[in-house]
Amino acid sequence: MLAGLSGGVLLSVVGYLALWVPLTAPRPVVDLGAYAPTAAPVGAASGVATFVFLCVAFWPVWGFVSLPILIVLSFAACLGPNLIPF
Repeated sequence: MLAGLSGGVLLSVVGYLALWVPLTAPRPVVDLGAYAPTAAPVGAASGVATFVFLCVAFWPVWGFVSLPILIVLSFAACLGPNLIPF
C-alpha cells in the first residue's frame, strides 16, 4: 500500500513536469529546476521510498532476488522512455 502511494506521488511529479508545465506555461520553460524547485527533491524522495517499500513487499516472496529484480526494473524505468518514438 505504501509502495503504491509513494509510486503515485512519483508519477504525479513526473506527469507535472513532463506534461502539465510544458502545456500550461505561458512561455517555454528552459529550466524546470528554477520553475518548480521543490519537484526534484519530492520526486527523488518518493522514488527512494518506492524502492524501499517495494523491496519490503517483495522480500517475503523472492528473498535476496528481490534486490536485483528491483534494480533492473529501476534501470528500465529510467532508460525506457528513451525508446518512445516522439
